[in-house]
Amino acid sequence: MVLIFALLAAAFDASVGCVAVSREKPGRPADQQMFARNVHVEVLGSNGARDCPLPWLDSFCMRSFTGSSAFDATLPVAEGHLEAGFQVDLTALQAGMEDWMTRKFGRGGAVRLRLTEAERLVPSK
Repeated sequence: MVLIFALLAAAFDASVGCVAVSREKPGRPADQQMFARNVHVEVLGSNGARDCPLPWLDSFCMRSFTGSSAFDATLPVAEGHLEAGFQVDLTALQAGMEDWMTRKFGRGGAVRLRLTEAERLVPSK
């Protein structure tokens, strides 16, 4: 399923000149990214900010669960990091992610996130 999504997403985002590669290498060079933008996603809590867990990002970014086409051009690549196409509005993405994660993972409380466009690549681990 991930491979099919990756191939479709690569074709969709080809108009901005991105190159499709495996998501198994989160620290890959900029010329090997699926989408043009790197987004850092943090969960804000009483103990401070922490990277959003990769399973949470995966859950949101799978359209079959969210039913929203607005975020088709997103791809989780590591804990707290996803790639996004230029057509993805980060404010709308944050609102959608907070709503989805509150319902799915909030345990009765609101999930608050901070999304920032990363200036540099995700370090390889």
